[in-house]
Amino acid sequence: MRRSALLTRSFSIFLRTSLFILSAAVFFNGCESSPTMAEDQSDPYYNFPNGIPTEEITWISWEPEIIYEIKNIGADYGDIQLKRSGFASDLVDEAGGSVGGYDTYDNSIYFSPGSLSEDTWVSVELSCQEITPFYNLEQSAEMLGVVDQTEEDLDTLVGELTGEDAEDAALAAAALDEARIYFMVYAFMTDNNVFNIMKNEVAGKMRDFAQKIKNDDLDQTHHNEVQGIAAGSAQSARMLAQTAIDYAQLAPGAQQNKISQAVSRMENGDEYLSTLDNGLTHDGLEWYKYKQAINKYKDAWKKARQALPDSNVPGALVEFDPGTLPDTGVTITLSYSNLTVPADDDSDEELPLELYFTIDEGDNWLPLEDKIVDPETETVIIDEPSSTRYAWGLKGSTGDDSQEN
Repeated sequence: MRRSALLTRSFSIFLRTSLFILSAAVFFNGCESSPTMAEDQSDPYYNFPNGIPTEEITWISWEPEIIYEIKNIGADYGDIQLKRSGFASDLVDEAGGSVGGYDTYDNSIYFSPGSLSEDTWVSVELSCQEITPFYNLEQSAEMLGVVDQTEEDLDTLVGELTGEDAEDAALAAAALDEARIYFMVYAFMTDNNVFNIMKNEVAGKMRDFAQKIKNDDLDQTHHNEVQGIAAGSAQSARMLAQTAIDYAQLAPGAQQNKISQAVSRMENGDEYLSTLDNGLTHDGLEWYKYKQAINKYKDAWKKARQALPDSNVPGALVEFDPGTLPDTGVTITLSYSNLTVPADDDSDEELPLELYFTIDEGDNWLPLEDKIVDPETETVIIDEPSSTRYAWGLKGSTGDDSQEN
């Protein structure tokens, strides 16, 4: 049953419990107890006595696969089925019970016996917070169309080739299938690996085939097919980079010089895409600099991502319903094992997290100190929570005065 259908069921009590945005890294530097806030002027309590505004916190996104699941777009791409919906709902009575777990990626809420005075509908839902709403299904579908056609052409090529050539083509198809998820959701939030796959595992292998054709080790009848696959990989990489530029151009506070650099890199990529590779152009057969083009598209994507303020990352949210919790007998478990975790540029160490709770409807936040961190299960336990919404942000990344650069 789709989440929308579940949410329209008549809840006896409708409550919102936990907004959850996950940020960074090796959680709390691997400590088993929660970190304490520094009692000095860099403490966000001092800088923002009325709460830290949402745009002042560096949020962290779900992993792309999780975003795909919780966006529930399986109906748009029928060949891929949802594994876990990111939503759970159940009726909890006076005997107590838990809601959430596997379907909600180990985020859950527990009510001890007697904590509820009446039967109550409780739900757990994963979603995304977007400072700048941007999710273009039409654009995603267009990219997927190119990827699917390229993968279909690869499958055809596999059937036509034999021996090691067939194996190499099959490896390229498998790599493309691996990259496919990144074209589905928040394409601007992907990573370098996708471009590397398109450049090395797809376009690169097709270039190897083109070399074999030139050396008469592969029949020339495969040239157009091989070239079409290489061109498809470059086109999909270009479209992926374009989504990042489109988003940056919409995002308030984006760095315009970085956007201009991204556009320039795109133009460089387009030049390579129309430049003959003389080493593989022969006997009336043309070959273009697909790998170099993809590399420039990757650079364009990087610049567009650098243009974005940190607050524009679509944060990982968890909402628990109901909205007013009993004073005792309630435990919330939040998992941080499915996040896109940044690392320090200098040390490559994952950055530490901070758990925040909202003091209103999600516009302002404060760090939460009363919690238990379990690094073995990568979860945080909150006993008898007083707040109904929580969020993860980078520790020490709030506000101009407390931002760590």
